Amino acid sequence: WLAYSQAPLENCAGEKEMTDKEYRKKYYQNNREKSIKYSTQWNKDNKEKKKEYDKKRYQKNKERLIKQSIEWRKNNQEKYDETAKKRLNSERGFLQAMWQDIKRKPHSFKDFDDFYNHWLEQKKIYGMTCPATGVEMTMKALFNEKGKRHRCGTNLSKDRILSSREYNHQNLIFTCWDYNKAKNAMTPKMAKTYLKIVKERYGTDEVE
Repeated sequence: WLAYSQAPLENCAGEKEMTDKEYRKKYYQNNREKSIKYSTQWNKDNKEKKKEYDKKRYQKNKERLIKQSIEWRKNNQEKYDETAKKRLNSERGFLQAMWQDIKRKPHSFKDFDDFYNHWLEQKKIYGMTCPATGVEMTMKALFNEKGKRHRCGTNLSKDRILSSREYNHQNLIFTCWDYNKAKNAMTPKMAKTYLKIVKERYGTDEVE
């Protein structure tokens, strides 16, 4: 019990000794760079363990962590907005926000990493080029002025090839928002009919 006590103990001279918590805090302060380097490397080498640890820690301290997060945000709104913007404008952050939306819809991805890797596979082939339009896709988040909600037409978007089916490896392609919006719920059959009508009227379907 004594080994895990948070109460300060007395040594032979009757002086108060540091608790384990105080000792760890002092050690970290005296070895900050070394501790950060070690922690960063450990997290990198033990991703699954870190993920499981974070999950258990969050579940165990959920109420306290949420309350703490809300309080910090309230007292640091400007810093929070700046951090959020920086995170959401990064590739991983932009895709994480997209994943949060997909999670609420029918899909067959195992987790975020599975979804993110699907994007990386497409990126290997097309880079940041939209497979449908050939335009350079962007990842701009939180760019609107307060009260405005304009969509960026070149932004990367999640596009179901067949809109009647769920998000999965076969059915999900990443295209620019303008194309995704224009395609909307059009089926391949409807697209063929549309091209047939265009060709009948204009003699070709190769028109803009």
